[in-house]
Amino acid sequence: MPRVDLYNIEGEVIGEVELQPEIFEYKGSKAVVYEAVKAHLLNCRQGTVKAKTRGEVSGGGKKPFKQKGTGNARAGSNRSPVWRGGGVVFPPRPRQFEAKIPLKVRRAALYTVLTDKVKEGNLRVVDSLSIDSPKTSRMVQIFKKLKLSKPLVIMGNKDENVILSMRNIPGIGHLRFENLYAYEILKHPTLLITKDVIDGLNKVNEVETYV
Repeated sequence: MPRVDLYNIEGEVIGEVELQPEIFEYKGSKAVVYEAVKAHLLNCRQGTVKAKTRGEVSGGGKKPFKQKGTGNARAGSNRSPVWRGGGVVFPPRPRQFEAKIPLKVRRAALYTVLTDKVKEGNLRVVDSLSIDSPKTSRMVQIFKKLKLSKPLVIMGNKDENVILSMRNIPGIGHLRFENLYAYEILKHPTLLITKDVIDGLNKVNEVETYV
């Protein structure tokens, strides 16, 4: 069973935490991570872009000039795609980009990226993460003591002071335990997790409902 050091917010090692091998020693593949990331990005697309065809652009009911004798190419409407202000030949239309992947694939992707963070030494576990009042400099100091660069902070319980203190630090992200997903973890080079999250993740049966 893998183990990692348990830190306090002063960057001191105060113990060890056991990690569930089914999650943090998962033998996944890049393929499942790719599928999960692709589905997430597709689901983020609104699909509301739209342009008009020549039949939808207003105007153009009258022939702009006579058929012959002008020296110009014949034209039947000034809303033709070849005219300025005309319609678009093959315009984009509103569409649904929703992509669904099996729960097992999403779970495998999450376990794979968590395993990679442990192998790379980019996972930090703290006993708790809380501060008395919102203060950005205090959070910067905590990250520095824990040797974290642009971490994703995952908390079991919402702490408003911590969230307010992090929001002005570039590159920092935060998630609640129940909102864990592979794409957000991949976006950040390091990961900071509170011990209560590890305790929850170690209960595989409970984690199934979250991923």
